[in-house]
Amino acid sequence: MPSSLLIKMFNENPHGLSIDVKITTNASKNVIISIDDEVIKIKIHAIAEKGKANKELIEFLSTILKWSKSCFTITRGATSSHKTIFIEKMTREYLLTHLPNKF
Repeated sequence: MPSSLLIKMFNENPHGLSIDVKITTNASKNVIISIDDEVIKIKIHAIAEKGKANKELIEFLSTILKWSKSCFTITRGATSSHKTIFIEKMTREYLLTHLPNKF
């Protein structure tokens, strides 16, 4: 997907950036599957129990994006596979340069 289309997918404000994700849990490994339909689709190894998948999702995104875990907040969908995550102090430009280039 061209970067110009991705720019429309993220809600940026002066405090940070919100992204929409759809996760599948209990996967063999943590991996970003695709970026389409205005969401980032991610497989997470952890099971969806007692916040384990949410914690692993934040850790995975923090590692991929090279950003502090403390800056990530799930603002919508904590118990759903569809989530909105707010990332403090992040910009679209930074996100686009740190997402895997296979999309």
